[in-house]
Amino acid sequence: MSAGLLLGSDSDNGVPYPAQQPEPDFVQFAGCLVRKGQAYLVADVKTNRVFEIRGAAVKPYAGRQVQAIAAVVMHGETSNFATLVVSVDKFDTVGAKCVVAAAGAATGLSVKAIVVIVAAAAAGTIGGLAAAGKLSSKKGH
Repeated sequence: MSAGLLLGSDSDNGVPYPAQQPEPDFVQFAGCLVRKGQAYLVADVKTNRVFEIRGAAVKPYAGRQVQAIAAVVMHGETSNFATLVVSVDKFDTVGAKCVVAAAGAATGLSVKAIVVIVAAAAAGTIGGLAAAGKLSSKKGH
């Protein structure tokens, strides 16, 4: 039998249940910060996971590309389709305005539709820049 946490076993065949991995205390995300009602949401461009963002530094950056490492406040889906609620003291980077988010909010699209559209647009932009060789970690390039 392998080492590790045993949560129980299937009494019919003696196979142990694997331990579930806990959610992290901090998560990293990047995407467009969208305001829907009183909530601020980001769909991570790498994972398409939706985060509800809380914190004093959030409001001024609605409608912009943001990136941060944030503390997890709550697990589980919220009424805004977020799978995690996180707290941000400050964003690591703030980028250009998200034109798609503003247009979607003005037309009355659902928050899930806006977040999915923004995630797809941001992923396409980042992929295009990478393919064109415009992304560089060197300053001045």
